[in-house]
Amino acid sequence: MANPLLGPFASVGMPPTDVVVESDQDLTLSEGPARSGLEDGPGTHYIDPSFRNELRKIVNFEVKFSFRRNYQVLVPSPTDTVDTPPPGCVAVYLEASELGLRFPLSKIVVDILCTYDVAIAQLVPNAWPSILSFAATCKLKRLECSALAFTCTHIIQRNSKTCGEGWYRIIERPGFLSTLDKPTSIHGLKYRFVYVKKQNGEWAIPIWNKRGPNSSWNKPHTTPNEKELDTIDHFRIVDSIHPRSGKSIKVPSSWLPCRILFEYECFLCAPGLCFAMPRSNLIVIPIF
Repeated sequence: MANPLLGPFASVGMPPTDVVVESDQDLTLSEGPARSGLEDGPGTHYIDPSFRNELRKIVNFEVKFSFRRNYQVLVPSPTDTVDTPPPGCVAVYLEASELGLRFPLSKIVVDILCTYDVAIAQLVPNAWPSILSFAATCKLKRLECSALAFTCTHIIQRNSKTCGEGWYRIIERPGFLSTLDKPTSIHGLKYRFVYVKKQNGEWAIPIWNKRGPNSSWNKPHTTPNEKELDTIDHFRIVDSIHPRSGKSIKVPSSWLPCRILFEYECFLCAPGLCFAMPRSNLIVIPIF
């Protein structure tokens, strides 16, 4: 009998981590450890059974988020967690993909993850608007796009205890802004994840860092070059006057993309954050 989990997720010869037959699907998909509290760590956050069931019904997750042939989505079993992915896999939260994370990863995303020595799923999803907006802005405004410039405008911090230890957030340094808006709260996000398997070759990013990320970059110890200094200046906040109230407000000093743009593949392809279509002539961003 056909396996209901294969559906749109199965590429050639690679089944999900938990294979069930159709007659057992309701029982298997509802079983699993009790749902942990928010304050518990990644090793106790098991996939939400209802989300796992929904994965079978989504019209091809891999197509929706523009996965290239070398990358495949696997459905976690009821007892899988983000910190123990199968060999050759990394864990990815659904919300990270919805916020613009695509595979293969762009060079700047790889560089930032390696600089901080942090895995994709160790970052709370609202870290991705900062990373991706920084990358898109640099590419579209023809600025030097480097991990060093990113660390000079951002810091990495342990997530608050009330939201669960073991995850980390990336925020702008005082006086800087890299994204106009980001989600403040995504209910249940830590229970909605998949595994992404790289079919050929090894991952060039951390799979999971038990020690936690390299936060030494919160105190930059390398001097940016002239082009990187121009990048850093682009993300500074400046004082302005509200046109109606007349009050002093803080605003970006230069152009930044709004978050809704990252929902569209044509926009993500323009700065090289997605490879679903050619980059040339996709969009034109005026240089102010």
